[in-house]
Amino acid sequence: MDLQVQKKDGSLQPFDRNKILQGLVHAGATTLEAEDITKQVEVWVQSTVLNGVVSAVDLRAKVLELLRAVNPMVADTFESYKKTVSLQVQKKDGSLQPFDRSKILLGVVHAGATPEEAEKITGEIEVWSQTAAQNGVVNSSDIREKIVALLEGSNPTVAENFRTYLRPVV
Repeated sequence: MDLQVQKKDGSLQPFDRNKILQGLVHAGATTLEAEDITKQVEVWVQSTVLNGVVSAVDLRAKVLELLRAVNPMVADTFESYKKTVSLQVQKKDGSLQPFDRSKILLGVVHAGATPEEAEKITGEIEVWSQTAAQNGVVNSSDIREKIVALLEGSNPTVAENFRTYLRPVV
């Protein structure tokens, strides 16, 4: 049976285990945790599906339930994740890239923040970016300035490390 997922707008999409797997890893789950939870979701879906259709809301709730039992911190991240409306980041050279929260998270941790501090800052940047974007585009230098401002309020040393860090040119 071909399993379909009914989105909030009523449209149907084929069930894709990789979307669950990638979403879990993106939220911070280990590959092992993500694979285990994805397998459990697949079993659950087969036992609860109605006419070959499962709602995206129910699917997400089940993923959260299973994730919370394994890794509550990652579950919080997964739960707070809302798909951005194709938010793009404009780089210095004018090119556009999709907004990627993991780049912010890793950059802040690299500057010396704890994972908890980095997650808090990243969450604040995600929310801020949605309102700061013009026509779905936010400037990378604006993101960087906002990160530094937030860090200065909570951890000035990390703020200075982040401010002075320059990625090697490749």
